[in-house]
Amino acid sequence: MGSSFEAGCMRVIAVTGCLGFIGRYVTEKLLARGDAVYGVDAMTAVAEPKLLEQWARYFPFQQLKFVARDINDLGAFPDIDAVINLAAETHVDNSISDNARFVRSNVLGVQHLLEMCRGMRHYEIPTFIQISTDEVYGSLATGEATEVTP
Repeated sequence: MGSSFEAGCMRVIAVTGCLGFIGRYVTEKLLARGDAVYGVDAMTAVAEPKLLEQWARYFPFQQLKFVARDINDLGAFPDIDAVINLAAETHVDNSISDNARFVRSNVLGVQHLLEMCRGMRHYEIPTFIQISTDEVYGSLATGEATEVTP
Protein backbone atom coordinates (compact mmCIF):
# COMPACT_ATOMS: atom_id res chain seq x y z
CA MET A 1 0.00 0.00 0.00
CA GLY A 2 1.75 3.05 -1.28
CA SER A 3 -0.07 6.19 -0.20
CA SER A 4 -0.64 7.70 3.22
CA PHE A 5 -4.43 7.72 3.10
CA GLU A 6 -4.63 3.97 3.57
CA ALA A 7 -2.21 3.51 6.49
CA GLY A 8 -3.21 0.53 8.62
CA CYS A 9 -6.10 -0.54 6.37
CA MET A 10 -6.82 -4.05 5.14
CA ARG A 11 -7.15 -3.31 1.42
CA VAL A 12 -7.55 -0.31 -0.85
CA ILE A 13 -10.76 -0.41 -2.87
CA ALA A 14 -11.74 2.15 -5.51
CA VAL A 15 -15.51 2.70 -5.43
CA THR A 16 -16.88 4.68 -8.37
CA GLY A 17 -20.28 6.22 -7.83
CA CYS A 18 -19.55 6.17 -4.08
CA LEU A 19 -22.13 8.88 -3.29
CA GLY A 20 -24.96 7.15 -5.16
CA PHE A 21 -27.76 4.93 -3.92
CA ILE A 22 -25.83 1.63 -3.93
CA GLY A 23 -22.35 3.18 -3.74
CA ARG A 24 -23.15 4.69 -0.36
CA TYR A 25 -23.81 1.31 1.23
CA VAL A 26 -20.85 -0.39 -0.43
CA THR A 27 -18.53 2.40 0.73
CA GLU A 28 -19.86 2.30 4.30
CA LYS A 29 -19.47 -1.50 4.53
CA LEU A 30 -15.89 -1.35 3.23
CA LEU A 31 -14.95 1.45 5.64
CA ALA A 32 -16.63 -0.35 8.56
CA ARG A 33 -14.60 -3.49 7.97
CA GLY A 34 -11.34 -1.53 7.87
CA ASP A 35 -10.65 -1.17 4.15
CA ALA A 36 -9.41 2.10 2.68
CA VAL A 37 -11.72 3.56 0.04
CA TYR A 38 -10.68 5.65 -2.94
CA GLY A 39 -14.10 7.14 -3.63
CA VAL A 40 -14.94 8.62 -7.00
CA ASP A 41 -18.17 10.41 -7.90
CA ALA A 42 -19.11 12.85 -10.65
CA MET A 43 -21.38 14.69 -8.21
CA THR A 44 -24.45 14.51 -10.44
CA ALA A 45 -27.97 15.25 -9.20
CA VAL A 46 -28.27 11.77 -7.64
CA ALA A 47 -25.11 12.12 -5.51
CA GLU A 48 -25.41 12.69 -1.76
CA PRO A 49 -22.44 14.95 -0.86
CA LYS A 50 -23.52 15.14 2.79
CA LEU A 51 -22.25 11.56 3.12
CA LEU A 52 -18.68 12.87 3.04
CA GLU A 53 -19.28 14.84 6.24
CA GLN A 54 -20.97 11.85 7.85
CA TRP A 55 -18.14 9.47 6.97
CA ALA A 56 -15.56 11.98 8.25
CA ARG A 57 -17.20 11.79 11.69
CA TYR A 58 -17.11 7.98 11.88
CA PHE A 59 -14.00 6.89 10.01
CA PRO A 60 -10.33 7.95 10.23
CA PHE A 61 -9.28 10.66 7.76
CA GLN A 62 -6.63 8.45 6.18
CA GLN A 63 -9.17 5.70 5.44
CA LEU A 64 -11.10 7.61 2.76
CA LYS A 65 -9.85 9.65 -0.16
CA PHE A 66 -12.57 11.28 -2.27
CA VAL A 67 -12.21 12.53 -5.83
CA ALA A 68 -15.03 14.53 -7.46
CA ARG A 69 -14.58 13.48 -11.06
CA ASP A 70 -16.28 11.69 -13.94
CA ILE A 71 -14.85 8.19 -14.48
CA ASN A 72 -13.90 9.17 -18.05
CA ASP A 73 -11.67 11.94 -16.69
CA LEU A 74 -9.68 9.93 -14.14
CA GLY A 75 -5.95 10.00 -14.80
CA ALA A 76 -4.75 7.06 -12.71
CA PHE A 77 -5.67 5.06 -9.66
CA PRO A 78 -3.46 4.99 -6.60
CA ASP A 79 -2.09 1.59 -5.55
CA ILE A 80 -5.42 -0.29 -5.28
CA ASP A 81 -6.46 -3.90 -4.73
CA ALA A 82 -9.87 -3.72 -6.43
CA VAL A 83 -12.35 -1.52 -8.28
CA ILE A 84 -16.09 -1.68 -7.66
CA ASN A 85 -17.75 0.25 -10.48
CA LEU A 86 -21.13 1.66 -9.50
CA ALA A 87 -20.85 4.82 -11.62
CA ALA A 88 -23.55 4.85 -14.28
CA GLU A 89 -26.37 6.77 -15.79
CA THR A 90 -29.58 5.50 -14.27
CA HIS A 91 -33.14 4.94 -15.44
CA VAL A 92 -32.54 3.01 -18.64
CA ASP A 93 -35.68 4.47 -20.23
CA ASN A 94 -33.89 7.85 -20.27
CA SER A 95 -31.26 6.38 -22.60
CA ILE A 96 -33.81 6.47 -25.40
CA SER A 97 -33.99 10.25 -25.26
CA ASP A 98 -30.29 10.91 -24.47
CA ASN A 99 -28.23 7.91 -25.51
CA ALA A 100 -24.93 9.82 -25.86
CA ARG A 101 -24.76 10.47 -22.11
CA PHE A 102 -25.44 6.80 -21.38
CA VAL A 103 -22.82 5.55 -23.84
CA ARG A 104 -20.24 7.97 -22.40
CA SER A 105 -20.78 6.80 -18.84
CA ASN A 106 -21.99 3.21 -19.08
CA VAL A 107 -19.81 2.04 -21.99
CA LEU A 108 -16.86 4.37 -22.51
CA GLY A 109 -16.48 5.02 -18.79
CA VAL A 110 -16.26 1.29 -18.07
CA GLN A 111 -13.76 0.87 -20.90
CA HIS A 112 -11.65 3.69 -19.42
CA LEU A 113 -11.67 2.07 -15.96
CA LEU A 114 -10.66 -1.29 -17.44
CA GLU A 115 -7.81 0.33 -19.37
CA MET A 116 -6.64 2.07 -16.19
CA CYS A 117 -6.55 -1.30 -14.43
CA ARG A 118 -4.79 -2.97 -17.32
CA GLY A 119 -2.17 -0.22 -17.29
CA MET A 120 -1.20 -1.10 -13.71
CA ARG A 121 1.19 -3.84 -14.84
CA HIS A 122 3.96 -2.91 -12.37
CA TYR A 123 2.05 -5.05 -9.88
CA GLU A 124 -0.94 -7.39 -9.94
CA ILE A 125 -3.90 -6.05 -11.90
CA PRO A 126 -6.70 -5.19 -9.44
CA THR A 127 -9.93 -7.15 -9.22
CA PHE A 128 -12.69 -5.42 -11.19
CA ILE A 129 -16.32 -5.74 -10.13
CA GLN A 130 -18.89 -4.29 -12.52
CA ILE A 131 -22.35 -3.63 -11.08
CA SER A 132 -25.24 -3.36 -13.49
CA THR A 133 -29.03 -3.43 -13.45
CA ASP A 134 -31.60 -6.17 -13.87
CA GLU A 135 -32.85 -4.16 -16.84
CA VAL A 136 -30.08 -5.74 -18.95
CA TYR A 137 -32.36 -8.79 -19.09
CA GLY A 138 -35.12 -6.78 -20.79
CA SER A 139 -38.80 -6.91 -19.95
CA LEU A 140 -40.29 -10.07 -18.50
CA ALA A 141 -43.94 -10.99 -18.88
CA THR A 142 -43.98 -12.58 -15.42
CA GLY A 143 -41.61 -13.41 -12.59
CA GLU A 144 -38.15 -12.12 -11.84
CA ALA A 145 -34.87 -12.22 -13.76
CA THR A 146 -32.07 -14.46 -12.50
CA GLU A 147 -28.51 -15.02 -13.70
CA VAL A 148 -29.76 -17.76 -16.05
CA THR A 149 -32.67 -15.81 -17.55
CA PRO A 150 -32.34 -15.82 -21.37
